[in-house]
Amino acid sequence: MVNLETNEGLVVGYYGILLIDNTVVGFPAESIINPNQTGRIRKIFGVIEDGQIRFTIDGVTSPTTLVGLPLDPGLRITLFDYEIRRFRAIRTGIISGNLYYHVWYQGV
Repeated sequence: MVNLETNEGLVVGYYGILLIDNTVVGFPAESIINPNQTGRIRKIFGVIEDGQIRFTIDGVTSPTTLVGLPLDPGLRITLFDYEIRRFRAIRTGIISGNLYYHVWYQGV
């Protein structure tokens, strides 16, 4: 049984850094597809540093410097299941943001 709030049933996978600049980006394939093929990616937890970003997770709306939810440096974000695939982000100013994150996957 998996509990996404307590991480019960999940195994921490790997650590990554997503550079968020003036081009809309999402998580790289290795963050969405478990490279070890040992379980399904279920959760990403991260912290934004350096510059403010805006992001969307609806899979339809593309973020811009004015559209999307703002995330300031030092704030944390947790994404689950389908939100990981739909996550898109862009920086809001001249300073790019760096999203430092860990991936959890459901063990087999």
